[in-house]
Amino acid sequence: MSSAQELRDIANGYYEGFRPAIDLYESDRQAFTLASDRGLVEIARLEGAAQEIDHLGEQRYAAALRRLEVAENDARVVLLTVLAGLVLTGVALAYIIARNTREKQLIAARLAQALQSKNDFIADASHELRTPLTVLRANAEVGLSLERNCVHTELLEEIVRESERMTRLVEDLLFLARSDSDSVPLEPEPIPIEPFLAELAERANILARQYDTAFRRQLNARGYAILDRVRIEQVVLILVDNAAKYSAPGVPVTLRSGTENGYLVIEVIDRGPGIPPADLERIFERFYRVDKARSRKQGGTGLGLSIAKSIVEGHGGRIEAESRLEQGTTMRFYLPLDGRRE
Repeated sequence: MSSAQELRDIANGYYEGFRPAIDLYESDRQAFTLASDRGLVEIARLEGAAQEIDHLGEQRYAAALRRLEVAENDARVVLLTVLAGLVLTGVALAYIIARNTREKQLIAARLAQALQSKNDFIADASHELRTPLTVLRANAEVGLSLERNCVHTELLEEIVRESERMTRLVEDLLFLARSDSDSVPLEPEPIPIEPFLAELAERANILARQYDTAFRRQLNARGYAILDRVRIEQVVLILVDNAAKYSAPGVPVTLRSGTENGYLVIEVIDRGPGIPPADLERIFERFYRVDKARSRKQGGTGLGLSIAKSIVEGHGGRIEAESRLEQGTTMRFYLPLDGRRE
C-alpha cells in the first residue's frame, strides 16, 4: 500500500527524470520522446498512488467516524448513568428528608401531647386539691375560734399557715398550666394609670408592713393602659413581697412608676443583699430560688417571678432585673400604653 512519502518520492523521481529531457526537445527529439513516455508512466503511478491515498483517507475517515460514534454512545451511556444516579440520589434524599420530617412531626406531636397531658394533669390535680385544702383550713380556723388557748392551738395555727401556703402553690400551678395550654388567662380593659397605681400602692404598703419593712412610693406615670387589673396587681405584689423579704432592716422598699417611649414602667426597688450574677439569669425560671433554705423557711415556692413574667409578657410587655451584691435589686417591667386615649 502506497504512503504519502512514497507519493512524494514518485513525484520527485518524475521531476528529476523529466526535467533534463525538456532541454533535449530542440537537440534530441528521440531522447525527449523517451523521457516523455517514462514521465507518463510515472504520472500513471502518481495517479494510482493518489487514488490509493484517497481510499486510505476515506477508510481512516470512516474509522474515525465509527470511533466518534462509539465515543458518543459511550458518553451517552455515561451521561444516562450519571443522570440515573442523580435521580436515584434525589429520590433517596427526598425519602430521607420526608422520613426525617415525618419523624420530627411525630416527635413534635408526641412532645405536644406529652406537654398537654402534663398541663391537663397539673390543672386537674390543682383543681381537685383546692377543695380539700379549703376544707382543711376552714376546719383548723373553726378549731381556733372555739378555743384559742387549748393544747392544740399551735398545731392548728400551723395547719392554717401550711394550708394557706399550699393553696397559693395550687393556684400558682393552675395558672401556669393554663398559660402553657393556651394563652395567659387575662381580662384586659382600659384603665387610668394614676388612680390604679395609687390604690395598688396602698395594698403594697400593707404587704410590706407585714415584714416590718418601710414602704415608699414615687408614682409619676400618667395616661391609660389596657390591663388586667387583678393580674398586674398580682405582679406588683409578687415583686413587693420578694423585696420586703430580703430588704435590709430600716431601708424602705420603693414602688416607682413612669412612662418611657410609649410604655408604662413600674419598678420595685430594695436595698437587700442583691442577687449573684449567675443566679440573676435564672430567677424567672420556675421553682428556681436563689437562697433555697431561706426561701423554703419563708414559704417561697419559686413560682412567683415565673408567674409575673408570664403575666407581663401576656400583656405584650417585658420584665427584667438589675442587681448588685450588697447594694440591692431593682425589678422593672414595661407595659404598652394605650396611645388612642393619650
